[in-house]
Amino acid sequence: MSSHLLFYSCDTLQAMMRLFPFNNRRLPALLLSAIFIFAITAPAVFQLLQGSKTVSEVEKRTLTTFPDVSWNLGSWQNFPKRFEEYYRDHFGGRDQLVGLYNSILYHWLSMSPVKSVVVGRQDWLFGNLDGSLRDYLGGYSTDSVRLEKFSQALEIRRDWLAQMGIRYLFVPVPNKMMVYDEYLPRRMQRHKGTTFYEQFVSSLKRDNDFVDYIDLLDLLISRKNEGQLYYRTDSHWNSYGAFLAQQAIVGRLKKWFPQLALIPADGLEKSSTIYKKGDLVVMLNMEGE
Repeated sequence: MSSHLLFYSCDTLQAMMRLFPFNNRRLPALLLSAIFIFAITAPAVFQLLQGSKTVSEVEKRTLTTFPDVSWNLGSWQNFPKRFEEYYRDHFGGRDQLVGLYNSILYHWLSMSPVKSVVVGRQDWLFGNLDGSLRDYLGGYSTDSVRLEKFSQALEIRRDWLAQMGIRYLFVPVPNKMMVYDEYLPRRMQRHKGTTFYEQFVSSLKRDNDFVDYIDLLDLLISRKNEGQLYYRTDSHWNSYGAFLAQQAIVGRLKKWFPQLALIPADGLEKSSTIYKKGDLVVMLNMEGE
């Protein structure tokens, strides 16, 4: 009985092989076909699974909406272009592919895939929004006439508020690039210029017409040896950097409002948590790492 079953099974297998002949030379073609089918169908599947988004947290912009179509010729003529823009923003797996591309550039080539983020040394990231890098390189150099106009604007604002019994304290805040430029790429450090912040504060110190301001840049640079003041992967200062700034601000305000109290440094609750998922990581679309 078992021998008859064995012969029957062998005959069945041989029949199936004759019906579906296997050829090792066809394997690469089959694999290529499978990859091709997956590549053209996966975005549509992912798009259905991920749903529709209106805002890109990575690119900090509103995504293109699905184009409206009306019963006129111009609407139909523009539809292909507008649909392409919509699909470019919404195709399935887009964020994952962008994240993979960014990760390769960042980890393997030490390059930033987006202009809004500068990759520094020792895993430091810097924001380049609103022309921060251009400012660091001295791209916003101005003359004494314009600086004087800015100073006069502060004086006008101070005097207008004083008429209503309001004190005015001007506190310009330096960006991370100004405080920790030693972590910028060396090619950028070699071309450092004078930032607009430095020009304006120097003008205020020189003219001495407006004195109700605080130079936080000098403060933060002089105190950064006490501890890290900005997050490595974020454009903002950390809790200790904010603490030093509020100490300087409240200390100055106490001259006008003596009842204000400074928070003692020993009253802070210190944490050793390493903050990795900053806004610059999000802009690189690498928050999953």
